Amino acid sequence: MTRGSLVRMAAMALVPVLQSCGHPPIHYPYRPAMYEPTAGVSQELEVYPLAGKAFRVPLPLPAKDVERIVYSPDGETLYAGRLLSTEELLHPVVPLRPSLFKIEFNPTRLSPVPGSEKLLAIYTFEVLPRRNTLIIAGMERGKEVPGIIALNLATGDIQTIVENFPTNYKYVYNTYLSVSPDGARATAMDGYEPKLIDLTNGKVGDLEGDFQRASWSPDGKWLAALKGGKTVLLDALTLEQRRAFGATELIRSADSRFLLNKKIGWGLDQLVCALSEFGTLEMIDINTGRRTEVESSRCHINRNTLGWVSADVFNTR
Repeated sequence: MTRGSLVRMAAMALVPVLQSCGHPPIHYPYRPAMYEPTAGVSQELEVYPLAGKAFRVPLPLPAKDVERIVYSPDGETLYAGRLLSTEELLHPVVPLRPSLFKIEFNPTRLSPVPGSEKLLAIYTFEVLPRRNTLIIAGMERGKEVPGIIALNLATGDIQTIVENFPTNYKYVYNTYLSVSPDGARATAMDGYEPKLIDLTNGKVGDLEGDFQRASWSPDGKWLAALKGGKTVLLDALTLEQRRAFGATELIRSADSRFLLNKKIGWGLDQLVCALSEFGTLEMIDINTGRRTEVESSRCHINRNTLGWVSADVFNTR
């Protein structure tokens, strides 16, 4: 047996060991990404492979129109919510323009979301692919207060689930909506207080525990919440605490294995990065709490427009 063959065999033997220690697998099917707009010029999605360099994918909306980008839980599509102009708000024309768009890749293409023209304001939203639904914190045309709204992606039908939420307009852009994958529950911020919402009947209650905000895992097994600089994992059914580790952005991978964190280091190797307030992404294994730096993101992260995309969509490994 040649020396090269022995090296390859040793490397293959190390793969499961590395995976069990919390390292992302070599061919992990998801990639962290960041939406990067350049005001008045362009907007792009920057993708961070686990091996190789970061790359950018142009997005087909003018940057000035976009208020929020949301990643689908499966990592295959994006949804963009646009700003309504003052002219549209004061003097709406018929037909009304859509407020939401779906962005698909390979090739990149844009399509309006049916029914979104009925929305006057969109503060944040989440996608439920299996239910073909968007859950939106926003305001319908003709309404005077925001609420929690369901939009059927197939029919364009809109249903108000919760009236008058959130009640404090000062914090409405920090709603931090997160929806359980079965579409039965949601968490959202009302001011500084996290609320637990039953989407089947519209009832709103407190999420007890002094949490700052929370996010459901795509597999529906747990709820991650921020508390006192730590990330706490709660059992999704009982809401009992199971484990805790350092702070994260609560942005979960499609297989529920990892959370993302933006790290700004102060070591000599990251001095320029830290001084410019650009960060580096970490992948945190929820089973071990172990953190793995995404090398391709080093000193790239200057926004909170983070999410996960499928490697298959961009033909990367």
